Amino acid sequence: MNLANLLLNSWLHHANVDRLFSLWEAIYPNQYLTSAREGPGTFAIPPGNLDTQSTPLEPFSSNSRGQFYTSASSWKTSTFGYTYPEIQDWNQTPAQLKANVTAIVNRMYNPQGTFPKRAATPGSQTKSWSVALNVSRFDLQGESFTVRVFLGDIPENSEDWPLSSECAGSFTVFPPPHQGNGPYPTLTAYYEIDLTKDLSDNGVDPTDVAAVEKWLEGNLNWVVQKVSQFRS
Repeated sequence: MNLANLLLNSWLHHANVDRLFSLWEAIYPNQYLTSAREGPGTFAIPPGNLDTQSTPLEPFSSNSRGQFYTSASSWKTSTFGYTYPEIQDWNQTPAQLKANVTAIVNRMYNPQGTFPKRAATPGSQTKSWSVALNVSRFDLQGESFTVRVFLGDIPENSEDWPLSSECAGSFTVFPPPHQGNGPYPTLTAYYEIDLTKDLSDNGVDPTDVAAVEKWLEGNLNWVVQKVSQFRS
């Protein structure tokens, strides 16, 4: 079992993504999904398939006859018997809902009426540091894996890696399904881990380039861990 499935913050994160997307749908009722060609394919959709709003979302069945939900049939949360406090769509026209949800979003996230630009102090300089990860999804021949970046020594016990105070961040890669043992397609996955705060916490001034480079040379480490190694 993937440990992320057991973490409360993971459930809250995905629930909020669903909520935010529902808000967006209410504000833009005529925009939803653009058809596109499937790349490497999935467990249910063959490579190169044209994905549309009518593409079956297997394995999520909508009835006992073996029919599956589609993007079109699962568009509204009301289909599944729930909604969010901001979306009271049962007694409003689409135009009313759009106006009301827009007002609520602005009141919650933009109370001043405009999104202010970040103000820079005259004469000040800021500098940020990050690690860019660029890997192929099939680097481990179809196995899922996690790249972990450490600022300091890597703990000897791999079970300590995820929660180590030296772990600056991690990136888990889930390759799509692939038949056979190769050749594997080239599918690049990219991720970036910010190091600026960690540098400051370790007493390194982020604006001092020479000092940062010297410190990172002696303390920046990384490791790759198969997902199967930390499942229970």
